[in-house]
Amino acid sequence: MRDPPLMKTLRLLACLAAIAASAACSSKSDPTNDDPDAGDSQDGGDPDSPAPPPRACTRSGTCPTDSPCCVPDDDGGGAHCAPDPGTPQACLCENSSDCSPPFVCGLAVDSANSPTGPYVCVPNDGRAYDGCKGNPSLCGVPYCCVTDKNGNQFCAFACASSSECGSAKCEPFDFSSAVFCNGGTNACGI
Repeated sequence: MRDPPLMKTLRLLACLAAIAASAACSSKSDPTNDDPDAGDSQDGGDPDSPAPPPRACTRSGTCPTDSPCCVPDDDGGGAHCAPDPGTPQACLCENSSDCSPPFVCGLAVDSANSPTGPYVCVPNDGRAYDGCKGNPSLCGVPYCCVTDKNGNQFCAFACASSSECGSAKCEPFDFSSAVFCNGGTNACGI
């Protein structure tokens, strides 16, 4: 069974290819068209045609510079590139290079600071599940600066079992940069 977001992305790519193919066959490229104004408009496009769909993405690092933020679609079925709103937890990421400074990649949290995912661009300020990149002593008690498998550094709650993590789960992280949590191995994650 295929992943629904992948299917949506494939459908979107097929639509984009169809749009590109139809543009190559427009009346402007038809030498037999007798109407010199056909297909012309003030902005260079057909005023009756819909705007092109937003570019699909899975992380912000794949978006163009004019729309650098990969945001989830309203229906939750995928994501698209959009202008950067400059607010935490708005842009999807895989690692910190996907985020515009001063943001780094960390886990989205709920109102109780419990990680819910996905990975999003967060401030590098040492708060719960925000970044601690370059300064592992930023994290306040009871959080520890941990590093995940993608090299993201963020402040996470150290745990011994998932019962301590609310709706999250207790999982292994690299604690080697944790200043106050030496010897830790697990933290609440997704």
